[in-house]
Amino acid sequence: MIVTTTSGIQGKEIIEYIDIVNGEAIMGANIVRDLFASVR
Repeated sequence: MIVTTTSGIQGKEIIEYIDIVNGEAIMGANIVRDLFASVR
């Protein structure tokens, strides 16, 4: 199975369209501290 965000792939037939997929990730435990440190 090929998953893509484009509307088509050259040489391939689209057999199914699925809904929008989203996700989230926690990149670091001290993100607020890191954000303020980068502002200074």
